[in-house]
Amino acid sequence: MNFQVMPYSEPIFRWYGVMNYGIHAIMYPYFALKVLGVRIRREVSMIITGLQMTQFLVGVGLNVYSVHVISKKAFYFLLQQCFVKLPLDITYVVDMRSLLNRGNNI
Repeated sequence: MNFQVMPYSEPIFRWYGVMNYGIHAIMYPYFALKVLGVRIRREVSMIITGLQMTQFLVGVGLNVYSVHVISKKAFYFLLQQCFVKLPLDITYVVDMRSLLNRGNNI
């Protein structure tokens, strides 16, 4: 979906998309190595999870900032994008927190 939406998005969402691609560029080789049975230190997975959490928190912050700036002007289309993206980012943060909590209990 990002590939289809990003070219038509506002610049701040394009920046978030590039950040998202960067995180996934780290995640997928990690998952591929794990599937191949390569032993990777636990710290690496914690760093990747931390990067994801940072991405989601930055995304929420960008959204809140965008809504604040946009509310002072009449950019209805951009405001719609913010209100669509904000619940998604909050859901990601909640999901990642629950996964981290479950991982610590194992």
